[in-house]
Amino acid sequence: MDYFKKYNDHYGHVQGDSAINEVADILRNSVRKNDTVIRYGGEEMVMFISGIRPDAALRTADEIQKKLSEKSIEHKYSDISDKLTVSMGIYNTEYAGQDIYSLIDKADIALYRAKEKGRNRYEVYTEEY
Repeated sequence: MDYFKKYNDHYGHVQGDSAINEVADILRNSVRKNDTVIRYGGEEMVMFISGIRPDAALRTADEIQKKLSEKSIEHKYSDISDKLTVSMGIYNTEYAGQDIYSLIDKADIALYRAKEKGRNRYEVYTEEY
């Protein structure tokens, strides 16, 4: 979640927890029941979506952005919007046997690229990073 520390600092941790739950609900409702959504760190979440093509992953990311925009959670202390936004890093792989930390590390690299490019967006990991 973009500028979430500012959100917590100004709205408080109870409201911050509520915002986390609302975003988590959006994520869970954007994937199938057998996919996994977990909280990973303070304001970061990880989704494991198996058996979909890369273009479907991008459509899912677009859907998440749209649903969050429609939810319109106020965040007047954000540097980019008056509503809560999210940045996402996507790592597409068809290779079995990779350890979970390697998968998360690559998605995290793409996430930081999305933040560098202005936030409220997603980036897909490539070897060029």
